Amino acid sequence: MIQGSEIRRADFPIEQLLLDRWSPRAMSGEAI
Repeated sequence: MIQGSEIRRADFPIEQLLLDRWSPRAMSGEAI
């Protein structure tokens, strides 16, 4: 599974956990 931190970059220093808390399916456009 892809980690959010591999793709997303924060503009400000935040906890890594916040970048990793996302669903790749939610961003892919495919039906759930």
